[in-house]
Amino acid sequence: MNSTALVPQDLIAPRGLSLVQSGLYKIRVSVRARWQQLRRELAEDLAIQRARLAAFAERVRVALDPSVSSTVSAYRVSQAHALRAGRRVLEAPLAAESASWVQPVELAAGFLDLEHRRTLARHWLDQAQGAHAAIAAYTQLASELMALGAHPELLMHVHAAALERVHHAEGAFSIASAFAGFEISPSAWPELPRRARSSSRSRDAALVCIAERALLEGWLSTSFGAAVAQLGSTRASEHGVAGHLRMVAEDSARQAAFGERLVEWTLKLGGEPVALALSLAIRNLPRAPISEAPIPGLRTEVMERNGVPGASAQRALYLSCRDGVVRAMAAKLDAVERRYRR
Repeated sequence: MNSTALVPQDLIAPRGLSLVQSGLYKIRVSVRARWQQLRRELAEDLAIQRARLAAFAERVRVALDPSVSSTVSAYRVSQAHALRAGRRVLEAPLAAESASWVQPVELAAGFLDLEHRRTLARHWLDQAQGAHAAIAAYTQLASELMALGAHPELLMHVHAAALERVHHAEGAFSIASAFAGFEISPSAWPELPRRARSSSRSRDAALVCIAERALLEGWLSTSFGAAVAQLGSTRASEHGVAGHLRMVAEDSARQAAFGERLVEWTLKLGGEPVALALSLAIRNLPRAPISEAPIPGLRTEVMERNGVPGASAQRALYLSCRDGVVRAMAAKLDAVERRYRR
């Protein structure tokens, strides 16, 4: 084989050049090739950032709708993964080359092109950071419930859900690291988000806040997450990804059922003020999940084989979950209204 076939043709200097001229020619061509590569990478990053910015602008537009309550508006730009796209506002920073949250996962990621690997790594990092942030959210919820005198069963469910989120985060960080090609874990989180203690509010205000979060995040968002994970597990060809998604689907289904029970508890304890707040919340639920603009070049079948259902499938799942929550919530509110008419 001709040895010159092993190098790019542009790096072969034309005939008749001196040794110095040949060296300068090769340097110039190498610099030009590197510059073109950097331009391509910059264009790709700008396209991704534009898609994220467009999704963020849509979330802000929905959140500023004056017809919805402040709690629902805040939720729509919060960290609940069902109704948002892009990065969360409150999340722990990442630590590259840290294996503290990473377990070995066997993936055939080497057969994917760079863009699909990069997108899948970002997707799974997003899932991991969401589960990691949920650990803190459940811990804060436990303290708020204790301030309101919650019974032991509720507290046991809250702490069990937090423990399950630890496993979800660890699995997602492991899958993300496998796609990225290096280990990634959450680093220290000194800016851990803090909510106002329930004791600093009136009892009714604290119950309303917990009720709306339980409806939106604990029930609707988590049931949607369970449905997406279940669908993803049936379409994923990677055993490690499918196994993780099955675990997430089972745990999230239990957490969604707990979210429904928590709504019932707040209704029983808070009565009419909580019922009025939840009535407003279900009337203003978004009609579809807010999703990022598709990145050019990504193939839906490749994403689904790696545990990411397509946007149309996710939209259908969300509408089904939303309709189920609205019907069940309407029945609960009717029961409260009948009780108060007596």
